[in-house]
Amino acid sequence: MTTLTNKTRTTNPSSDRPAIELTGLNPKSNSQRLADYWQKRRNNSQAREFERFFGIINCINDHFAAEAEAAIDWKARLLTVTVTQGRETVYSATAEMGSPAIEAKIRLIRHELEQMKVAALAGLKGAA
Repeated sequence: MTTLTNKTRTTNPSSDRPAIELTGLNPKSNSQRLADYWQKRRNNSQAREFERFFGIINCINDHFAAEAEAAIDWKARLLTVTVTQGRETVYSATAEMGSPAIEAKIRLIRHELEQMKVAALAGLKGAA
C-alpha cells in the first residue's frame, strides 16, 4: 500500500523507513509556465524552419542546374546563402545567427528560393 501526503511520500506507513521528502515539485507560476511554453515553441519553430530551409537547398542541388550553398561563419555568426549557375551568382543572402529575427529571415530566404524554383519550373514547362 502506498500513501502520499502533501510533500512527503511514504512507501509503507507502518515501516520504520524514513519518509522521503520530495523537493522541487512546487507548482510553477503561470508566468513561468508561459515562458517555458513560448521558449519551447520558439526553439521548435526555428528547428522546423531550418529543416525546410536546408530541404529547399537540397532540392535545388538535386533537381536544377544551379548549385545552392549555405555556409555558416561561426566567428562572425553569419549564415550566407549563395545560388550559382555556371559561374554566375544568381542569388545571395546573409542572415545573422544571433538575431531574434533569424527565423523570419530564414523564412524570407526560403520563400525567395522557392519562388526561384517555381520560376525555373515554369520556364521548363514553357519551353517544352
